[in-house]
Amino acid sequence: MRTFKITSKKLKLSMKDYIDKMIQEFPENLKDLNCPWNENVFKVNDEAEKLSKDKSEIFHKFVAKGLFASKRARPDILPAITYLCTKVRAPNESDWLKLKRM
Repeated sequence: MRTFKITSKKLKLSMKDYIDKMIQEFPENLKDLNCPWNENVFKVNDEAEKLSKDKSEIFHKFVAKGLFASKRARPDILPAITYLCTKVRAPNESDWLKLKRM
């Protein structure tokens, strides 16, 4: 859910509740991860093991949620989400790790 705040003719948009819910719904612990912005974010690892069908569906769901958030209130994650959008058809373990770090 988006939260609006209007101050001195400026509109501030927050999706804190939406992001918090995404973190709670994710099937693995995301609390102890560092920032994703390192030299490996855009490196393709086609040799990594493919995700199971169930995990692949979860991957797709969270990439879509991240895309929604990036276009509304979190443009800072847009480069990583854009890359992950190219991987939803056949994600692997390397892509899963990138999603977790997003």
